Amino acid sequence: MTADPPPFPVVEAADGRQPDRLTIPPDYALRRRYKLGPVIARGGMSTVYRATDTMRVRARAAECDVAVKVVDLIGPTRPDAIELIHREARRMRELAHPNIVRVYDSDVDGPYHFIVMELLAGQTLSQRLRSDRIAPDGIHAVIAPVADALDCAHAQGIVHGDLKPGNIFLTTRGEVKLLDFGLAFAVRAVAGDDEDPTIHYLARVGGLTPSFAAYEMLAGDPPSAASDVFALAVIAYILYAGRHPFDRRNAVEAKALGLTPARPPHLGRRAWRMMSAALSFDPAARPQRAGEFAAALHPQYWWQRLR
Repeated sequence: MTADPPPFPVVEAADGRQPDRLTIPPDYALRRRYKLGPVIARGGMSTVYRATDTMRVRARAAECDVAVKVVDLIGPTRPDAIELIHREARRMRELAHPNIVRVYDSDVDGPYHFIVMELLAGQTLSQRLRSDRIAPDGIHAVIAPVADALDCAHAQGIVHGDLKPGNIFLTTRGEVKLLDFGLAFAVRAVAGDDEDPTIHYLARVGGLTPSFAAYEMLAGDPPSAASDVFALAVIAYILYAGRHPFDRRNAVEAKALGLTPARPPHLGRRAWRMMSAALSFDPAARPQRAGEFAAALHPQYWWQRLR
């Protein structure tokens, strides 16, 4: 039988002065069910483990391995991180879509707050781009499923809020999965409030990725579906051009400097008009549906340069 965890196990920070992470005993089984294995990924607030669902093992189920994300951050933002992970689980269970990673469970075991997700084999788009570019005729096959997943979320009033290559997963089966809706809850929860705690909250837990965030988010306004469209356009531009549209500068800096992206060589006029609109600093000027943006990038429009 697995031993209970200590009340608040910690590991020292890199500077040796104060703890900044929880530790978990090797092979510990959360809720005596999810036996943790090797670390898959580590973020600023949590760590993702490969785990075995021992209940499914006992039931002789075909798929017994899962991914478990555990909040291990210690410090003043820990309560926010805990709130974040449980809201992420609820939101992702609402978004039953083939291009959004499935969430099976969320729970707490002593100091460990966690969610259980499907285990994906493959790599993130960010990892893929570090080793190899995607051929132009394969880019639409990445952008279109992400756009479809976003449209599904937007239809339910949920904005992703932190779309970037690291949150797009390419499986070995050829599937595209959208990850990490941890920030999405705040958009819906506080929209319309006189004060805007959403942005304060995101800044406090380090949720925004400035080089992919829309101008309005960086300016302190609540994000919208158009904010996700902007981030998707930045990703698409990187895939087509091999570089960031604003030289890795965030939208506020890019606007202040008057930066405008050049048309990638593989995009025809129709596709480039849509890309340019989606990269606008004004959310009202962007296409309001991610699917509309993705459709204009279909290869059939690449060479229509005279239209």
